Amino acid sequence: MIYFKYLIFSVLLIFSQMTTANKNLKEIILVGDPWCPYNCKSDTLNSGYLIELAKIAFKENGYSVKYEVMPWSRAINEVLNGRADGLVGVGKNEVPALIFPSIPQGVAKHTFFTLPEYKWRYSTLKSLSLVTLGVIQDYSYGNLYEDYIEFNENNKLLVHRIAGLNSINRLVNTLVKKRVDVIIEDANVLNYHIKNNNLNITLAESGIAYEEDIFIGFSPKNKEAKILAKILVSEQLKLRESKRLNEILASYGIKDWK
Repeated sequence: MIYFKYLIFSVLLIFSQMTTANKNLKEIILVGDPWCPYNCKSDTLNSGYLIELAKIAFKENGYSVKYEVMPWSRAINEVLNGRADGLVGVGKNEVPALIFPSIPQGVAKHTFFTLPEYKWRYSTLKSLSLVTLGVIQDYSYGNLYEDYIEFNENNKLLVHRIAGLNSINRLVNTLVKKRVDVIIEDANVLNYHIKNNNLNITLAESGIAYEEDIFIGFSPKNKEAKILAKILVSEQLKLRESKRLNEILASYGIKDWK
């Protein structure tokens, strides 16, 4: 009986210490729109490899991570205004005012997709004038926004924009329903979306617009932004060296980009 009471006391003590330790962690708020496998829904076990990477990296350095999902345009504003600390899955050209780590947290391949019977293939920017392109609002797609979308986004014959949540699903639907001829999305994201949502569709890759380094970018309003960026780099390198990063990536069906 004495042993049993001691065991209960020990368990309660450990739990109390863990709770106190968690309360002592300084909270970081990361935001983004669902872009699996990079960052997924916030209420799922598999929250995305960028979120898993961030949680591991910052917990080792006295921080906890709170991850919130919202439309991309709002997420950008939340971070720029300092209401959130980090923007997940962003390119340097997309929001240049952010504080970026010295190495990327992934590489996106911004790829054009069509229905299989549609024989168009991307060659140059001029080839886009032959199609209606579906895009997500405020995505940069490498330099494609600056090079093409920005000049044509008010021409609905050339550019069809999707905004709000569930944007990837809605983007795919516009193509399946033939409201657009072509869509552009990172290959990992689109393939993950089709596979994990059991969609009975086949899309054809029709060329790559740009490859782009992607990051968790930190708010310029946060005084610790540069420190957070350095922590992320340091812990990311450790995870790569220990092969733990490969394990995390493999759970999402992708490989190390380096």
